[in-house]
Amino acid sequence: MSSYEPNPSEAFAEAMKLFILNPDLLRAGRPLRYRFVTEVLSFRPVHDLSWREVLRHAHPKFFTAADQWIG
Repeated sequence: MSSYEPNPSEAFAEAMKLFILNPDLLRAGRPLRYRFVTEVLSFRPVHDLSWREVLRHAHPKFFTAADQWIG
């Protein structure tokens, strides 16, 4: 969820960062990238919390941004 998205290398880095910090948000927002990470790279999330639960203590603007990013 950053402005680096147009650069393919940065898009991969951002996807990996999100997979580590909030894998359910990556799954919800970019399901193809999530499948690539879990099926092709065979990585498994460290936790299975919903993205809303991960952000439960965050400022409401982060929920709004995540909802918009998911589409």
